Amino acid sequence: MVQILFFLACGEKPVNILIDTAEDTGSVEEPSAEPSTEDTGTDQDGDGFTVEDGDCDDTSPWINPARSEELGDGVDNDCDGRIDEKWSGVTVSLVKEGQTSSLLTLNQIGNVDSELALSNDCVPTYLDHDPSQTGGFVISHANSALAKVASDGTCTVLVDYSEEDNTELLGVIGQEDGSALASRGNELIRVDTDGTVTSLADWNANILAEDGSANPDFQLYVWSIAQNIVTKEVALFGLFGGFATWSTESGLVVHRSINADTWDGRYAYAGTARDGGGWYTLLYNGDSGEISVANFDMAGLDWNTRIIWTEADQSAQEFAFPQGITVNGDNGDYYVTADVASFSSVFRIREADQFIDDLYRSGSEPSWTLFGIVSNY
Repeated sequence: MVQILFFLACGEKPVNILIDTAEDTGSVEEPSAEPSTEDTGTDQDGDGFTVEDGDCDDTSPWINPARSEELGDGVDNDCDGRIDEKWSGVTVSLVKEGQTSSLLTLNQIGNVDSELALSNDCVPTYLDHDPSQTGGFVISHANSALAKVASDGTCTVLVDYSEEDNTELLGVIGQEDGSALASRGNELIRVDTDGTVTSLADWNANILAEDGSANPDFQLYVWSIAQNIVTKEVALFGLFGGFATWSTESGLVVHRSINADTWDGRYAYAGTARDGGGWYTLLYNGDSGEISVANFDMAGLDWNTRIIWTEADQSAQEFAFPQGITVNGDNGDYYVTADVASFSSVFRIREADQFIDDLYRSGSEPSWTLFGIVSNY
């Protein structure tokens, strides 16, 4: 089953599915303009938010999760972990078969601001910003190695598993100290700048036992990871719809585990975090052909559908198979990379009305594929 989704997610054969702006069938786990009514702490500044509610400065009523960011004042007004931020577009990994791959940066209206060609034949799949170097990135190279990309496109591989029995190196997250986190399917690792690898957590990733029966000890098979920039908690998106989190304080906590007997045909292969809180993923239903954007409900321990793609309806995004997802932290809109027939596209999905259009669409380039995507501020 893992090999089937890898074939699909790599875009080797686009799936004939169409966009449907379905009604929201679940709640969104994200900061609300209405403060919590639970007695969870003291509200010293009287703004209706306690520290437990996410108030990052309980001495000022002008700073809380319901505020809008005020540019230029040097303050995190909305308590989302960024100071004076303004969403400025996205960077996507562009893989060109038989050519030099690159990182493509698009502005807010979909124009190409820059294209950074990668050295050393690096093939970027998952990617994230590298906060330790200006204009730098960390990438999963061909889903089997971790590499750093400098602002001039120099690609330096830090660790390579392509010759190992387990070749997987999938989702990546850049860290401020220059290290990076990555998933190996059955393990969360930290890779330091000198290539030293430290195992942070591991779990049982074999959904089937050796005799082909369901493995009762299966926990997760993790393709994608994301991080809350405030709490530093890491989300682990299980391929078969499972979900877990990891932090230095709590270690690994599996919130939802799907085994071979309870699996409902859904795959979760790309995930992201929203500034201020909330975990989001792309879900592919192998039985129905539907693809959806969903967020994880920590109370219900399941995925809540936000918007769905289906084969039954007509739209301009036909033949689309989404690859990666990010969220605009300013307004909650989603941006999704996809192959659309012979084109590569970045879909823009408005949270307010679930309207979908193209932020960017390439010319007819059948050998091009857009994979990972990150928001820029």
